[in-house]
Amino acid sequence: MAIFLFFGDDTYSLHEKLAFWRKEFEKKYGGETNVSLFEGKSINANEIFQACSAMPFLAEKRFTIVKNFLSEGRDEEKTAMAELLEKIADFSILVFSEHDAPDRRVALYKKIHKIGKLVEFPSLTGSKLLGWIQKKVETRGGAIEKDAVIFLSEVVGGDLYRLENEIAKLVGYAGTRPITKRDIELLVDTQLTANIFRLTDGIGQKNQKLAIETLHQLMDSGEDLHRILYMIMRQFRIITGVKDLSSQGLSRDAIVAKLKEHPFVISNTIGQARNFSFDQLKRAYELLIDIDTKLKSGGIKILAGDNREFVLALDRLVLNLCI
Repeated sequence: MAIFLFFGDDTYSLHEKLAFWRKEFEKKYGGETNVSLFEGKSINANEIFQACSAMPFLAEKRFTIVKNFLSEGRDEEKTAMAELLEKIADFSILVFSEHDAPDRRVALYKKIHKIGKLVEFPSLTGSKLLGWIQKKVETRGGAIEKDAVIFLSEVVGGDLYRLENEIAKLVGYAGTRPITKRDIELLVDTQLTANIFRLTDGIGQKNQKLAIETLHQLMDSGEDLHRILYMIMRQFRIITGVKDLSSQGLSRDAIVAKLKEHPFVISNTIGQARNFSFDQLKRAYELLIDIDTKLKSGGIKILAGDNREFVLALDRLVLNLCI
């Protein structure tokens, strides 16, 4: 019996690992014949069990993938699945894959933790992110200067999907020579990070006019609304870490080492952190979690070509953060 739970903020690496496992399984065990995939809110525990229990066709193993069952499945089905896990045949490989952090209180999570293996994919930061960028450039047959690696990580952050796209563009542009900081300035939108700093500055100063104007500049530039929210959340996470460590008397270099962020980012954030109290940061987290939860649960509706509810929610978020 081989039961796994894949989860974590780094959904890029999670999907990459899952795709690699499936590809290698199909190479070894005869293609898609012995692979089953379940996805959606209507997943049935017994159907998963039957798929895992069916004898492999002309092979030794079966591979079953179940997506977002712990976060979206019905409670009664998750309970039933927890009871069925120990009965799954030894020839079966079962992977639960989750976009969101699983609820550790539910019986299914506890059972997987007990008899299976948890595989977490945390967001890449610091030296790990720099190493990922370097490796991805080399994989595409390119080269990149050290200061350009650091600059690209500052501009794009830990969004690996966007980083992959930007790296493909940069490698194609640079050709046989190494990618430089100037290349990034020419080809990558470097204004997002600067505008996020400006936005959080406005929030820290309780300047609603500045904050809302900056938010709408980001929206009008065509920046993806989910990415804007992600960057706001990321910046508040850094501000909170800087605030906490500064209050303990740590130096800038010590904070850099602790948070594994580039010195440039920490230096800029130290000034911002002075504008927020811990109570304000706690309230900011509550507001950010609320909008993130509503987006994932459908509380904020996003239709094809119609983001009006999301835009209104971001406006309200920024106004509330300024209070």
